[in-house]
Amino acid sequence: MPLYLPADPAGTAAAAVSTHEADTSSVHGITNTSTLYRSGGTDVAIADGGTGASTAAAALTALGGKTLTGDRISLGAGTLVSCQGSPTLATSTNTPYWRLDDGSSVGLEGAGDGFTVPPGWTTVDISFVWFNFTTDAGDVRLQVFAGMLADGVSHANYNIDTQVTATASSQNLIVRTTVASGFAVTPGRWMAVAGCRRGADAADTKTGDIGLLSVEIVRAS
Repeated sequence: MPLYLPADPAGTAAAAVSTHEADTSSVHGITNTSTLYRSGGTDVAIADGGTGASTAAAALTALGGKTLTGDRISLGAGTLVSCQGSPTLATSTNTPYWRLDDGSSVGLEGAGDGFTVPPGWTTVDISFVWFNFTTDAGDVRLQVFAGMLADGVSHANYNIDTQVTATASSQNLIVRTTVASGFAVTPGRWMAVAGCRRGADAADTKTGDIGLLSVEIVRAS
């Protein structure tokens, strides 16, 4: 038997649907929408499974990951893992850092081995952002490894191995030291980065630990 649906000559149903779609104060009868997320609305909080941000760069920062701001990529301490010696991951005023001791070689690398080089980048500078953990003065020997990865290439295939000597700052004063300059990169390729304090090197004269906050990759050209 055919099923006949009643007509809506007055447009009552259509009006009801239109009103419902335009209603931003309630959802399906829920008048308190403060706990609901909708497209174009409030960013989903980290505690609710979101990022608390509306852009990729802000999301990475909020999650404590790799930060991309303009022509700078920052591998924060939270994304670095130990690859040599026994560095210690610690936190100061809610900021993570790695304690690199003296007297031995201690190294870190980017978790997952690195990142994809952004479009338009051809050369980069690589810097350490660090601070003097103690009151001891002296020089610190810093080393960086970096390489472009590809299919069939070892993940430990580092094209550069560069060392510099930097003078330790006053206690807790943050400094940025460029360890490698003008390293050639290929957009779209995976780049591996690792850093190290050569505490046993004769040029490393500072007694006591330093704190590594991040490794920064800055577009040079």
